[in-house]
Amino acid sequence: MTDTATARRAPRAREGEEIWETTTDGLVWVPVVDSRGRQRDVSVGGKIGSRLRIATEDRELAEERLQDPTSSAFRNGMLVRIDTRAGDHADPDFDQGQEIATEELVAAFAKSGNAFQAYVGKLNELNQRRMLEMADAVDASVAQATFLKQVVDQYRPSTEGPQPSVLEMQRRGEA
Repeated sequence: MTDTATARRAPRAREGEEIWETTTDGLVWVPVVDSRGRQRDVSVGGKIGSRLRIATEDRELAEERLQDPTSSAFRNGMLVRIDTRAGDHADPDFDQGQEIATEELVAAFAKSGNAFQAYVGKLNELNQRRMLEMADAVDASVAQATFLKQVVDQYRPSTEGPQPSVLEMQRRGEA
């Protein structure tokens, strides 16, 4: 897909505003802090693809208040930016680097065989998990669902046998 085609389909945000889309079926709670320091919790979601419009300044203020930046819904993948200026907020330490709208991931299921596998292989873990979650809803083929499960399972630790203790992992340099 070309950047021009993506830009044509991406919703336009007003200056100083961002549009974000949920990647999960559940509600995502976003603490929004206005410029006066007042905080209110805004919920978005209930289904994959729900959208949130938020002022850039409000998002930045909300993220500054978090003790652990990785718990930010804007950085941990629960929300992805989909407006025409997506990527403006890129942070090399936390940004997933792939802000892909749900519609684009759904369209990938139309690919077959090696084309589908190549597309999924280029995605990061977050988007691979998103595709696995939506596989049933989009009526993916058995081969596609099986492939996605295998890809996502590689990120999970083995549950066979006893797990090493933290001390053992530290000795081996794994922790």
